[in-house]
Amino acid sequence: MSQTLLLNVQDAAISFGKKPLFEKLSFNILEGDRICLVGKNGAGKTTLMNIVTGIKELDEGIRWQMPGTVIGYLQQEIAVVPGQTVYEFIF
Repeated sequence: MSQTLLLNVQDAAISFGKKPLFEKLSFNILEGDRICLVGKNGAGKTTLMNIVTGIKELDEGIRWQMPGTVIGYLQQEIAVVPGQTVYEFIF
């Protein structure tokens, strides 16, 4: 059974100043995948999530997302609005 490709990143590079964070990074996300991202502080987890969501542009490489695919991401640190419920924040 073939799975639908939702996101493809090929030969990506991201640097902060002259310091490379990722070089030749390639991965796919397929429909039905369950993915866990674990790493030490400063390892690039947030940057990787920003690549996945399209917030961060690649310095090099290709990011392709299947048209019509929506990627949601609940960031770890959020701006709290007094009186706002969790439901209101999410939707």
